Amino acid sequence: ADPRVEDDAIGGDAVRQQASYYSDMAQTILDEANRLKTLGQDGELVGKYAKSLQEELGDLADEVGKAHQRYQGVGTALKPYASAVDDAKAESWGALQDAVRAHDAQTAQQAQVLRNGRFGYADHLGQVTHAQ
Repeated sequence: ADPRVEDDAIGGDAVRQQASYYSDMAQTILDEANRLKTLGQDGELVGKYAKSLQEELGDLADEVGKAHQRYQGVGTALKPYASAVDDAKAESWGALQDAVRAHDAQTAQQAQVLRNGRFGYADHLGQVTHAQ
């Protein structure tokens, strides 16, 4: 591998993994919010605080539901971004390769100038003859 070209860019796969993480987490949050809404609905909560506890659980479920929307939004937004990252990485890789080739050509040309001397030229034996 060329030491001038270190592949440290994040690719689309990493973005897809993050999108999947956020979408999965959104589903888990939704499942838990729904679970909170059903707690105490089967008559297991009794006593004078049962009704207020059920109301609090409903409010908590609504707040947790907001987190679901945020996580789902991030997961949804990241999915198309992954392809854009792949495309940009491919384009930039091509540009980088063009730059590396240009740098190599320039370095070779500079080395040739140094071998030939400032105003000289190399003959067929590789000896430098200086112009007068």
